[in-house]
Amino acid sequence: MLYRFYNISTFLPKRADVSGKMPPHFKESANIPPFILVLKEKTLFLQKTFLKDYDTIVPVPISKKRWKERGYNQSELLADGIASILGIPVKKNVLVKRQDTETQTRKGNYERWINVKDAFVCADRVLLENKHVLLVDDVMTTGATIVACSDGLADVVGLRISVLTLALAKES
Repeated sequence: MLYRFYNISTFLPKRADVSGKMPPHFKESANIPPFILVLKEKTLFLQKTFLKDYDTIVPVPISKKRWKERGYNQSELLADGIASILGIPVKKNVLVKRQDTETQTRKGNYERWINVKDAFVCADRVLLENKHVLLVDDVMTTGATIVACSDGLADVVGLRISVLTLALAKES
């Protein structure tokens, strides 16, 4: 089911401000649009080279509790920015986080996988049947969240999933 993986940071210039590391307070602040604008040029490059044959974009969802705390989902913001450039629709409620999970930040590899196991479910399988989906997340560390999302979509007939992340984090 997993088809391709892209990491935007590998296409960014190697300067301190856009080195692929998350900007300060990225998850804590809603002041994200300037960074999205920095990505516009790189997303246009990706569009010309890699991001061509997708039917829809699906952001990695966050729990209702986390949404209430933050007021936004950073993966949705990334998906919206990419969609505005590529002209591909975003389906924000087709993949749902069905349970609150603890933050992954201070967890080891094994704990990350256990933490998100069975956390995601597809809310509308028919909508994604025989589609090629670009699954968007902000950061990938161990891949546990991406695999858990893919597992949540496993019953969708004919689904192909490609993954795009903003950054790759070093495992702690």
